[in-house]
Amino acid sequence: MGNLAVTQTDKPERRQYTSEGRTYVVNCIKREVKVTARVRVTHVETATILGTTERSGSEKSDKCEPDLTDLKPVADLTNEIARGVAEELANYIAPHFELQEFGLRKVKGKEAEALEKKAGDAAKELRVDEAFAIYKSLYDKDAYSPELAYNLGILHEVVGNPLQAAEYYGAACQLKDETGCRKAVERTARATAYQKSLAALGVQIAQHEFGIGEEALAKATARNLEMRGKREDRVSVFAEPRDGSEVVTAVPGGLTFQIVAEEGEWYRIKLVGGKEGYVHRDKVKVKDR
Repeated sequence: MGNLAVTQTDKPERRQYTSEGRTYVVNCIKREVKVTARVRVTHVETATILGTTERSGSEKSDKCEPDLTDLKPVADLTNEIARGVAEELANYIAPHFELQEFGLRKVKGKEAEALEKKAGDAAKELRVDEAFAIYKSLYDKDAYSPELAYNLGILHEVVGNPLQAAEYYGAACQLKDETGCRKAVERTARATAYQKSLAALGVQIAQHEFGIGEEALAKATARNLEMRGKREDRVSVFAEPRDGSEVVTAVPGGLTFQIVAEEGEWYRIKLVGGKEGYVHRDKVKVKDR
């Protein structure tokens, strides 16, 4: 429910101009039309007011003699304004998409910096579960990092978990009070209120559950290595961390494998099919660190 108010102001003026050495005075009219729309959204069964808002806009038309008849009619100006106002009101009462950009904070600390690029790349590629697993593993070790708390808040916000996002943003603000953090808290508070309004209408927004089990966490935070050489080359992978032990397999150069453990000058890696084996550090290039 609501109402629409239209106000019109026609301001007559006399303007003077000079042409070919002669001065002329003409009559002019400056017309301004303002439209204000007020809307109240009410639950039809309980009569509960779910929200109220107001939107307004204005347009002008300015003409002088002999073109006074070209002054835009009030109805035309009203329609131009109403189209913009109607779109804003529709966005208020109905779900819609808005493009937003989020900037992850640079994390301090040697271990955090080593994994930060991997987490950032995962977030940019919308692999949010992987990014969350990395940041959460670091946050569990250092819960007093405002950067880690803020980044976890971002990841919750982008998947539609404003309540959880607000908790992390709040923690970040306590550790480092700054404008960006406060705006994030305010933004998620509005989103939480909006979800509650939708819930009152029977529209439930499912919460995203991040997959951060032990296996997912290990995979997200794992270091990787790349076999040296070309695809036609073969690098031996041994059953034990020493030359001369049983060869488990020989893998092509250029392939990437997950590091399970580091033992001296040897890396234990995960192979295709779940098998594991050892490769000497001279045969590989370590990545992600």
